Amino acid sequence: MRLEGKLTRDGRFWLAEIPLLDAMTQGRTRKEALEMIGDWLETMINHPGFSATVHLRGDREFELSGNDGGA
Repeated sequence: MRLEGKLTRDGRFWLAEIPLLDAMTQGRTRKEALEMIGDWLETMINHPGFSATVHLRGDREFELSGNDGGA
């Protein structure tokens, strides 16, 4: 499954948001914001072997997916 997300600029920061999960994080760069949202999902799942992957869809949209974590 892939979760849709969007990137927005807020002053000096970039916000990465996944509306379906009511999740948002920020970074000083787009890259940092995307890394942070991937880390957020990994932290919320909290399962050994689980990792999140960010898939860009243009400048302001992305999708976030995860592996099965060895389940």
